[in-house]
Amino acid sequence: MRGIVRRITIMSQFNQSTKRSNNMSTLTQSFSASLADVNGFQWSDDTILRAVYVNSTREYVYTIDDNNTIRRMKISRDATLARIVYAKAKTLVDKHVCFGATGGWSPNEWFSEINEVV
Repeated sequence: MRGIVRRITIMSQFNQSTKRSNNMSTLTQSFSASLADVNGFQWSDDTILRAVYVNSTREYVYTIDDNNTIRRMKISRDATLARIVYAKAKTLVDKHVCFGATGGWSPNEWFSEINEVV
């Protein structure tokens, strides 16, 4: 996935006419979506992870990348997952990574997964 913006736009146009009428109607369907993987993740562009920390109230796991972009993960949403992702992120500091987010959340602000890009 390195450096690839995964977007697809599907444009379909269908002309439909009926024998009962000389009227021609046009059905236009337009669909534009960011591709997600099979688990429903939207992935950020590649970046270098510089720091990972938990704030003092233990509400969020924060990451900072080489562009000084701060992303966060809410711990109370799934504390077990947050511990796993935090431990994984700590091993990925100073490595090329991409962040995954689900549920329509932007992976440039939020994350619930992090993967090394090789």
